[in-house]
Amino acid sequence: MKANYFIIPIITLFIGLFSCSEVSDVYEEVKIEEMNEDAILSFSTKDELNASINQRKSQEIRTKSGIASSGEQSLPAGESMYEQKNYPEVMHEYVPNPEFAKLLNKKGEIIVDNIVYRITTNGTYYYNENKKKGFEAIYEKDSLVKGELIGDKLYIVADGIYRYDTFFDKKVENEYIEGESPMTLKSGSHTGLDPILDKLDWFTADRTTWLGKIVQNLFGSTREFGKYYPHTDKRRVKGSFYFYDYVVYTEIGAQGWTDKKNWIGWSKTPSDDLRVGWRNVILVTKIPDKFKEDMDEMQNLSNSVSPVQYMDIPGALYKINVKTMVMPNFDASTFDKILNQGSKIAFDWLKSLVPQNQTDWDKAEAALVVNRTHIITFFRDQDVQKINTESYTHVFASQAKFMITVNLASFPQTFSDYTSTLVKVVQGSTQMAYPTLANGDMYVAAKFGEYWQGMRIKKREAEVVRTMGLN
Repeated sequence: MKANYFIIPIITLFIGLFSCSEVSDVYEEVKIEEMNEDAILSFSTKDELNASINQRKSQEIRTKSGIASSGEQSLPAGESMYEQKNYPEVMHEYVPNPEFAKLLNKKGEIIVDNIVYRITTNGTYYYNENKKKGFEAIYEKDSLVKGELIGDKLYIVADGIYRYDTFFDKKVENEYIEGESPMTLKSGSHTGLDPILDKLDWFTADRTTWLGKIVQNLFGSTREFGKYYPHTDKRRVKGSFYFYDYVVYTEIGAQGWTDKKNWIGWSKTPSDDLRVGWRNVILVTKIPDKFKEDMDEMQNLSNSVSPVQYMDIPGALYKINVKTMVMPNFDASTFDKILNQGSKIAFDWLKSLVPQNQTDWDKAEAALVVNRTHIITFFRDQDVQKINTESYTHVFASQAKFMITVNLASFPQTFSDYTSTLVKVVQGSTQMAYPTLANGDMYVAAKFGEYWQGMRIKKREAEVVRTMGLN
């Protein structure tokens, strides 16, 4: 076995939780190994993996010999999943985040803490490095080997070799849920310079059959929807809210893409104009029990709101202006009802709850609401346009691990006794607990020639209340 060592600087963003943000460079050792002549990236921890996914565009890669290079690619040229011919046509729908796909080798493998993970259309296989030869022998005989069920979507393939059924919901959707056709032919197509969203048909990301609801409650929901064009049966546009657990890494996001029909099957193809956007997106993060005690100990805690703060937050395209609200007894039921009237009205309602710091609400692109049991992240609408592009993916949240950065030092003096505790609650909760996509609408629209086609996808119906366990 050969080993080459790379050093990746990871910029720690979360220290901005205090009144004066500091940024420091932490150099972690990441190695590329050759196993059976296949290059594979190796990380010491899940945190290092996550940092590499989120910071690839700004990182510098240095080899042990001192030769430095920069860029997004860490594996040798041509060795990543992202560079394989089957990525746009097949694996893009299983690993939609290109930054993650660039870290996986051409077999879908990565090593974290001496555990090999291989992501396939059959799920995620994982085992200790010393089981590599044994796994390869099994996989060569049957690449769809299932194993014996030993837990929720978890199978044992052989001693020390496991398979997690990451894409179970794709099979449930395709094989078991009847009466719900994800393709609704050609209605909604129109012409014009820009798409007319009101002409696009609605789909729901929440399953409506009893089996679908059980599946969704267990592990989230991933559904794809598609529409065809009026002038041809050989072009279609598809979209999805997705949730994938790869064991070593988990992700929530939205994606849109366009396909062309071949002699056999479909493959991705660039559209003239691709639009992806979202409305009223709510992430709900449960405050773990250890931090609930801290919140309960803060007696006489009243509603308060910070001035706008410019910071990183999961679900944003870049640093954005955020209003942080401390609302011990936040009324999620009323919030649910108001969301149906649109994000502007919802933001105005939040503004009305606290008289402090009223003048900068129009600048706020997101609101972070902290109550005694949950952290709610509410985003204003965002739109993305891509020209001559076949697909776009937006990641709302990922773990391991993400952390919300807030500066509670800007709160009123009456909060001075609670500032450090609130910082600990927000930081600790978002680092430990995975967020749920509780509410949101998204749209995908693509133009071929003169025709627009697309769809709107919704996830709501009191989902904020339901996610918080209040109904």
